[in-house]
Amino acid sequence: MMVVAAFVFVLPSAAFGSWIMERVDTGSILYPSIAMFGNASQAVYYAAGPGDLIYAVRDGSAWSFSAIDTAGDTGKYPSLALDSSGQPAIAYLNDSSGNLMYAERTGSVWALEVAGSGRLPSLALDAAGNPHVTYRNASGGLSYATRVGGIWSSQQLVASSNVWESSLALDSSGNPHISYNDGDKLYYTEWSGSAWDSRFVDNVGSIRCASSLVLGSDGNPLIAYHGTTSADGGKYAAWDGSSWSIEEFDSGLVRDPWLVLDPAGRPNIGYCVAGASPSVNLAIFDGSQWHTEIVDQTFTNGFCSLAIDSAGLQHFLYNRSDGLYYASEVPEPASVITLATMAVVALLARPGRRRRA
Repeated sequence: MMVVAAFVFVLPSAAFGSWIMERVDTGSILYPSIAMFGNASQAVYYAAGPGDLIYAVRDGSAWSFSAIDTAGDTGKYPSLALDSSGQPAIAYLNDSSGNLMYAERTGSVWALEVAGSGRLPSLALDAAGNPHVTYRNASGGLSYATRVGGIWSSQQLVASSNVWESSLALDSSGNPHISYNDGDKLYYTEWSGSAWDSRFVDNVGSIRCASSLVLGSDGNPLIAYHGTTSADGGKYAAWDGSSWSIEEFDSGLVRDPWLVLDPAGRPNIGYCVAGASPSVNLAIFDGSQWHTEIVDQTFTNGFCSLAIDSAGLQHFLYNRSDGLYYASEVPEPASVITLATMAVVALLARPGRRRRA
């Protein structure tokens, strides 16, 4: 693993601010996942060369790295969650054993354990710090696992061979809410405390549809997802208590959407656009319409992840052909001050001069 600390550049964005971008790691990097705690960015990813699970922290301006699991070909599809004190936990696949693994850090010590058998996990922690995981099981169905008192238990929610990706969120009572695809259909299911309630969301036209689920301030589910062809685009579904409202946020060949709510409760979606001109993009809903921008147009088909800090600024982690990249938003107008701007400010600040009305 090689760290490239000096590769930093700034791209201005008239609509959203500017992006400070840097290369975090080199080599073949896959499946990045990012989370924010305070001003620190925490990240996990799969280093495909050695087949290792890597955890990285950016606190200030420097990254520090730890190899969490190096046993065989391990660390695929990592899902990162933070507890209330910012301690990280990761669910991932050890492809050599086929085990669904769970890693958690207490202080500075990592503990690894087998959570089940499956892949493509989505991890969430409840208020007590107990892990909850959804994943594609060995039969191709959807399973849900929890650990309470140090004991893992699991149940199959969907008996199928066509369930791939799922997304998990917990409500204030710790009840799970899940979006998932079964073949070419997107579904949502929730645990009421006594039973599972499942609902059809949309036809997605892809057996590998990726979705990202969060709960709004009213507890209703919000889902970002995509289909297969450019005609499907990227979609956003919101449940109002009785029906789904569905709209398109991008008409391109959207991949890997990552939905996060900003401090104002507005949906922010980080996503990749595949095809002839691949890019990393951001879409924000202002209450009446979607606004989109390109974050990095030198992106090559891969994966991305989005987190938002307490100030509402976006932080991207994504892979390109030459390594892992991190992009953080800097608000305008204070993000990048040009020499021309400084000259104007100095001129206006000279004693005895005033601007004309």
